[in-house]
Amino acid sequence: MFKFVGAILILVSAFIWGYLSSLTPYRRYKSLLKINAGLLAMQNEIRYSSDYIDNILIKVSKIIDFDKLFLTCAESDKTLSLSERWRNSVTEDSVPLHLSKEDCEILIMLGAELGMTDREGQLKNIENTISMLKSMQINSKEEYQKLSKLKKSLGITLGLFVVIMLL
Repeated sequence: MFKFVGAILILVSAFIWGYLSSLTPYRRYKSLLKINAGLLAMQNEIRYSSDYIDNILIKVSKIIDFDKLFLTCAESDKTLSLSERWRNSVTEDSVPLHLSKEDCEILIMLGAELGMTDREGQLKNIENTISMLKSMQINSKEEYQKLSKLKKSLGITLGLFVVIMLL
């Protein structure tokens, strides 16, 4: 009886491990969707308002209800330059947002030019970043579709292997 309950617990925990590990690309995809929406809102705010960039970042975080990246940058240490604050917020929030190294590099490139050029230059820079992030978004969606079944199956298989070895 105890062996049966232990085997069930091992199988369930292995399935949960596989399921949770398959969610990482999905969370990355969702984060990239939110960041793209934020960049579009930021682009519109820059185009149609003459507000300071910190106020624009706060507005964007409220508009899309996504405080990770934009609000972190707006509320960080004002003694640093905008590009340094943006880089710090990207590196700070890359783990909770499940961003890859390439995603972070694209966002850091945006921050290097943010606030340094005129309005048209910033709009073009944001537009380029959005297009690059869309390709990363497509890659993360394909990765999720490919790897989700694999990781779930791997979890079950490992659980069965451990159960068989213990019996």
